Amino acid sequence: MACNCERKERLSKLISDIRIEKKTTYMDYNATTPVLTESIGAFERSCRQNWGNPSNCHTAGIKAWEELEKNRETIAKYFKTKKDNIFFCSSGSEALFAGMHGINSPKTFFISTVIEHSSVIKNITALPHEQYHLLKVSGKGIIDMEEFSRVLEKNKEKNIVVIYSPVNHETGAIAPIKEIYRKAKEYNALIFLDAVQAAARLSVIEWQPFCDIFALSSHKLYAPKGCGVLALAKEYSPEVVPTGKINKTLKELIPFRYGGNQESGLFPGTENTPAISAFAKSVEYLELNFKSEIARLKTLTDEGLKILQSLPYKVILESPENRAAGILCLSLPEVKEIEPFMDFIYLKGICISRFSACSDNEKAASDILLAMGCPPERAEKSIRVSTGIYSKREDYYALADAIKEYFKH
Repeated sequence: MACNCERKERLSKLISDIRIEKKTTYMDYNATTPVLTESIGAFERSCRQNWGNPSNCHTAGIKAWEELEKNRETIAKYFKTKKDNIFFCSSGSEALFAGMHGINSPKTFFISTVIEHSSVIKNITALPHEQYHLLKVSGKGIIDMEEFSRVLEKNKEKNIVVIYSPVNHETGAIAPIKEIYRKAKEYNALIFLDAVQAAARLSVIEWQPFCDIFALSSHKLYAPKGCGVLALAKEYSPEVVPTGKINKTLKELIPFRYGGNQESGLFPGTENTPAISAFAKSVEYLELNFKSEIARLKTLTDEGLKILQSLPYKVILESPENRAAGILCLSLPEVKEIEPFMDFIYLKGICISRFSACSDNEKAASDILLAMGCPPERAEKSIRVSTGIYSKREDYYALADAIKEYFKH
C-alpha cells in the first residue's frame, strides 16, 4: 500500500510483538526483493572506498567515476545494449516518467493497456484524451490484436509510442511480446517497455530485442532501493517515427527537470554510486544463475499452487496459464472481508500483498482482475503471492497453515 497510515500504525504495534517470536515468511518479491549479500558488500565498498563525487576531476572523483562507468558497462552487457545507452536515476517510476516525458510532444500518441502499473497508467491518463488509448484485455490478460491494429491504423499519422509491461505485476500474465513488436513496427511505432517485473521473471532475450527503450528498477532485482535505469535497447540513431514527422533521435529525449549534466542531462543530480554498484553486482549474479533459478522457481510455484489448492476452502487461480514463474494471483471467495483476512495473515508473519505496493486501497476489488472479466466477488478477495531466489516449499505450507487458522477463528 502506498499510504493508509492509521492502519500501518495499528499493525506496526501488533507486528512488533511477533518479530522476535515468529519467523517472517516473505512472499512479496514483486513489491521488493531481499538484497543479495554480495550486493550489500558492493554497496559498502563503494561507500568506504569510492565515496567521491563522480563529477569531480580530482582523485576521489575519478575513482568514483571509474567505478560508475565500470558498473554501467556491466549492466549494459547483461541487458544487451551499449554502455552509453544506460542512464541511471532513482527508481523505475522515475525512469518511466522521464521516458514518457522525453518522448512526448503534441503529435505523440500513446498506446498502452488497462492493466498497467500506476506509474504508467496515471501518467498516460493525465494527458489529453486525444493523445492516448488504453487497450482492453482478455480473461488471460492479453490484448486484442485486432483492436491494437485498429488503433495503430487510426493514428498512423501521429508519433505512436506503445508502452506496456511484458509481465503483469499482479497476475504474472506474459504479453505477446513478439507479436506486439511486429505489428507496432508496421507503423514505425516506438516500443517502450516497463521491464521492472520482466527483468526479474524473463530472460533478457525474451523481451529486450522487441523494444526501443526500457525501464528497470534495482530493488526488483536483489539490489537496494534507490537505483533505476532508463535504457535504449539498441545502438539507436534512426528517427523515432516515420521520415519527415520528427527530426530527433532517442538520445535527444527532453529532460523533465534541469540542473547538472549528469546522465547526459536526463537525470541531473549526483549519481547514487553505492546503489549502482550494488545493482551491478546483482546483475552479475543474475548472469550466472538466472536460467537455473527460473527453472527452480517454476517448479516451486507449481508445487505451491497445489499446496494452496489442497486446502478445504476455495482457492481460485486467477493468473492465466501463460504466466511468469514465481507469481500467483489467487482469490479466496469464502473470505468474508479481505482487510481483516490480510491483517490476520500479516500477524502470522506472512508477507504477501494484493496489488502493487503503490496501490492505496487494499479493500478495493482488483482493477486488473475486473478488467480481465473476473467476477467482483472474486476480484474483491484476491491475493498476490510472489516468490524468488530465497523462497522454498515451506513458505507455501506456512501460508496454507495461516489460511486454515484464519478460517477456524
